[in-house]
Amino acid sequence: YLENKASGSWETNYKATGNGTIELYYDNSKKLETISGGITVTGGINTTAASTFATSTFSNPTTFNDSLLMGDNVRAKFGSGSDLQIYHDGSHSYIDDSGTGVLHIATDSLQVINAAKNEFIMNMSENGAVQLYYDGTKRFETTSTGATVTGDLTLTSHLSIGDGDELKLGNSSDMTIWHSGSDFNMYNSTGQLVISN
Repeated sequence: YLENKASGSWETNYKATGNGTIELYYDNSKKLETISGGITVTGGINTTAASTFATSTFSNPTTFNDSLLMGDNVRAKFGSGSDLQIYHDGSHSYIDDSGTGVLHIATDSLQVINAAKNEFIMNMSENGAVQLYYDGTKRFETTSTGATVTGDLTLTSHLSIGDGDELKLGNSSDMTIWHSGSDFNMYNSTGQLVISN
């Protein structure tokens, strides 16, 4: 033991056990203990320079005031069964959720941007639109009534429209085509209906 006397009582500073642990104290409260697999820290860890961790478990809040550098294939693991893992394998980056349940991303706004950080890839807002981009140009956007496509829409199969639903053409829906369930209907409200070959 190494003790000091403070305020009329003895306090432990250091304790060593043969073939066992070494304990360090602060104000008579154990803060660090060596174990067979490494160390156990009670409380936070403050570092002022680069630190290297092999396998570490943090059971209390730990504050990092600088970058946390992790080598290739070194995984940040979350959950009792390491259900969520984040890592980079040297070529690609991964968010690997292979455990119980689903992966939730909870936010009121989510943006996916390119590596140069100057173009949107996807932009989503709570109670609002989902927008998809091609080379920085918005091409698809959900709306309160459906979706808007900017540009051409190419189908690799047929377009299916249910009975009573209408295909509307023109800025003011001047031309309407639909099937009632029993009859085929075509209605033109502006100008002439021209069918030619």
